[in-house]
Amino acid sequence: RWAHPQRGLLNAASFIPLAEESGTISALGRWVLREALAQLAQWQRDYPSDRRLGLSVNPRPPEVLQRRLPSNVAEALREANVSPESLALEITESLFIDTGDATLATLRELAGLGVKLHLDDFGTGYSSLSYLHRFPISAVKIDRYFVSRLDAAECEEIVRSVVELSKRLGMDTIAEGAESDDQGVRLRDIGCNLLQGYACARPVPPREAEALLARQAGMSERSRSIASAHLFTPHSDIHPSLGA
Repeated sequence: RWAHPQRGLLNAASFIPLAEESGTISALGRWVLREALAQLAQWQRDYPSDRRLGLSVNPRPPEVLQRRLPSNVAEALREANVSPESLALEITESLFIDTGDATLATLRELAGLGVKLHLDDFGTGYSSLSYLHRFPISAVKIDRYFVSRLDAAECEEIVRSVVELSKRLGMDTIAEGAESDDQGVRLRDIGCNLLQGYACARPVPPREAEALLARQAGMSERSRSIASAHLFTPHSDIHPSLGA
């Protein structure tokens, strides 16, 4: 989101196409990455946990096609003093159309840094299992189309199949657009324990996000203190994926 001084809060669709058309998307992407990692570094210091907080950033295809992307990412990680494993870059499937071989070296270089690569919106558009085989993908994001239709047997079976395939390939699965607790329970039962959507939190500015992190840290501390009681907390194994 962009907090515009005159027009208020704008979503990405309001300005990203113009940034791409004007040629400023790469500079904007570098700025977003540096700001996001600086914020992450602060949160990791202020809210330490057993599972280190991570952050996902969505580079646009023109950014990924820039050969300097790996060096830009490495420089931003050094500046923020953030470990590469804390950063995930979400890559859309459309990137691979007609650019697969040209993009492969860049993605392998990013993976070599230790950065995680997530395949976004999997299951729609130009889905191909060859992406999972050829590219260094660490997680598959199941498109919200299927998550929102879990009541339909065929959609639930597709989600179940993607989760099982990802497990066999050593990849995580993240369900996009999980809007309710009921969806969270069903996805957990299927085996998908990573969610993104209103079931976790709505998009919020950093200060409100810190309140969520503080509450989560408090819950984790209380959970450790009562672990010997073997109490079960619903969704305790479901973690929000915060996108930048």
